[in-house]
Amino acid sequence: MFVAHLFAGYLCTRHTISRIRDQLTSAKHWKNYIVFGVFCSVLPDFDLLYFYTVDNRQHLHHSYWTHIPIFWALVAGLVYSGCRWVFKKRYGFICLILLLNTWLHLTLDTVAGGIYWLYPLSDVNIQWMHITARYEWWVYNYIIHWTFLLEICIILAAVYTYRRDRCAFNEAANLTASIPEYRD
Repeated sequence: MFVAHLFAGYLCTRHTISRIRDQLTSAKHWKNYIVFGVFCSVLPDFDLLYFYTVDNRQHLHHSYWTHIPIFWALVAGLVYSGCRWVFKKRYGFICLILLLNTWLHLTLDTVAGGIYWLYPLSDVNIQWMHITARYEWWVYNYIIHWTFLLEICIILAAVYTYRRDRCAFNEAANLTASIPEYRD
């Protein structure tokens, strides 16, 4: 995937939140979870800083540890254990959002980029589609390939969902504001 990670992260987090809506105490929590989920959806690509500044693009950034699924499972486990130890509370939902969004990122990268899903058991790079390098600038190869339509569909679905949620939230806020309070 090229540009759809943020939008897919929104959809994933939005769907996950809708499953536990009753446990959220306010819209503020809902928004915080959305922001956290969208942030987590691009975490694996933070290795691009190293890729461009230190590694000098010597090999594909999907081979770095931030694109290894077992790494994110360990991070989620450590975050859960750390929160449980420090705050004496369970933060399983936060860890679930972290794991779902990072693994969604890796799944989307598997479409055309290749991910080492079985590492450390195997060094097989799993890639569903191979994009042929026809143009000198690598970006053109991705934009012209048919898999880019999948990204456009994800973006459109996220924009539609966001707009629908905003309308519903505004209607609920207006309805609540127009209902007079009951006083004795």
